[in-house]
Amino acid sequence: MRKITERLMISRALSRREIEELPGRQCRAVVDLRADGEPGTAGLQPWEERAVVTGLGMAYHQVPVGVGTFDGPTVMAVRRILRETDGLVVLHCGTGRRAAALALIHLCCDGQRPLEESVARASAIGLDGREAAGLSAWWREYVVRHGAGGEPAPRGHAWSV
Repeated sequence: MRKITERLMISRALSRREIEELPGRQCRAVVDLRADGEPGTAGLQPWEERAVVTGLGMAYHQVPVGVGTFDGPTVMAVRRILRETDGLVVLHCGTGRRAAALALIHLCCDGQRPLEESVARASAIGLDGREAAGLSAWWREYVVRHGAGGEPAPRGHAWSV
């Protein structure tokens, strides 16, 4: 898990042990970007994760993000959860790349951080285009289009990753 801010951590798929450690870190919510049955996913499956997370008293949100759903309404749903949760949130997917992209969007659009600062942070967390060129270009385009506090594109507009 990587700490992005005092209120946000990102990760790849979580194990039961990692989830069980979250209340000790004052975590309030887990946002899972994986779809049910997503291929190649390590860690607990979303339905298993929901039971463990809620059993420990944290909120669980599943917002499946993938090709075809990496769009304005989906991004806005994640941004809303990150803004409205009081306390630490763990945002994760299978590999951590989608979580990193959405964390960077959150920093720029909701945290009002300059794009240049977030580009440097992207490189530091491994989302610098070498392994995820499409995703790297996508989050930058989103930030340029929406800026600080920006709303998503009109319904039906989607970016490919």
